[in-house]
Amino acid sequence: GSGLARDILLSGRALQKMNLIIDAQGRHPEQQPSPLTWKVIAESAGRIQAIDNMVIAQLAHIAGAPLDAGAGIDLQCKIGDQVLVGQVLYTVYTRFESNLSFVQSFVHERGHGYRIQ
Repeated sequence: GSGLARDILLSGRALQKMNLIIDAQGRHPEQQPSPLTWKVIAESAGRIQAIDNMVIAQLAHIAGAPLDAGAGIDLQCKIGDQVLVGQVLYTVYTRFESNLSFVQSFVHERGHGYRIQ
């Protein structure tokens, strides 16, 4: 099953199907990201082995998503990427200083969600 799923994703068929669904429901104009940003950086060099989707989803929620359409996470690195110390892993977008503060506290307490080796 995982081989089939990987093939569907890598071949572009999943994206094609998603675009058909979006077109059927009606596309919305491009949403501007929320104005406050915070870049989460790699603290060690190596290859990204895993990304904890639960951590990323929680961070997006703390940032204000989905209620704030401009809030969320923009991943700059994916599994398998080689990263250097100080390289941006992802950027958090939020509208409110309080949300940004909560995001920063969460990352400092729980980690950024990337496993780098």
